Amino acid sequence: MSEMSSGVVYEIAYMAKDQWIELVGSRFEAKEGEAGEVCFDLYEHGGHWKSGLIVKGTQQSCVKIQEI
Repeated sequence: MSEMSSGVVYEIAYMAKDQWIELVGSRFEAKEGEAGEVCFDLYEHGGHWKSGLIVKGTQQSCVKIQEI
């Protein structure tokens, strides 16, 4: 998987076609002691439909955020 810079717009049409890329979709925040299920959807915002996007899987990771 290639490393992509945060906040940079990439034209997928010009990227390698035999390579998986990582797309950051969102952030979820849970307070300490909270437990439950997280659900999410992929939604196209815009005037015309897209095709060719294959989602092989998702990955969730925990990030410890320090309060100031």
